Amino acid sequence: MRRPHVYSTFMYAVVMTLAAFLVKKPLWLAAASAVSISIGFAYGGRRMLYLLALASIGLAGVFLNALVFANTGNVVLESGFIVVRKHAVEEFTVVSLRLLLIAGAGGVFALTHSSSEIARGLVREIGLPYHVALAVSYALRSIPLIKRDLDEIMFMRKQRGYGRIPLTPRGVSSVLTPLLSINYTRAVWGGVSAEVRGLRNTGGGRRVEIDSVDVLFFATIVALVVLAVY
Repeated sequence: MRRPHVYSTFMYAVVMTLAAFLVKKPLWLAAASAVSISIGFAYGGRRMLYLLALASIGLAGVFLNALVFANTGNVVLESGFIVVRKHAVEEFTVVSLRLLLIAGAGGVFALTHSSSEIARGLVREIGLPYHVALAVSYALRSIPLIKRDLDEIMFMRKQRGYGRIPLTPRGVSSVLTPLLSINYTRAVWGGVSAEVRGLRNTGGGRRVEIDSVDVLFFATIVALVVLAVY
């Protein structure tokens, strides 16, 4: 499948993320989320499921927050001492759709290209400073690696007779110390690798190309913005 340029996916992610915070229409948020997630699946495949799983982790907190601070209006559900009212359901729906839209837009940006391609595109096509592009590239590359490192640390804790979830400051330290140490070393060598590949020198002679896929992305952005306004 033909891919858009990095600047197209970057603009899409920025506009959709801003819209997620500004727009309060549930129908539009649902439609924009569906479009973004579909594009993410088209280019990222199963990796999009991982981003959606990360976004879904916060839904319990969103529901609890709505139940505590926005539980007004007519009763929708009552179970024992728990009473869920209309406004809480509305707030939960809007915030959940916002999370889905942000995850979907982030997937469009992060999964369409490799981390090195994104770094080069941010420097060459958009003109971001080298160190900013390098930080973005490393952050995108580190997401699955940090998850793998954390799983290995938790497995070793279980093998030594500790619980998987640290409940004491010492337990938290036993998880964070190796995790930070591993990723600090990885960041150092990631920077060395970027220097070897010549990322610092990709900014010269910047030229932006536009093809049919980029035009389609821009048309999608414009259409969604128009629908959000009207």
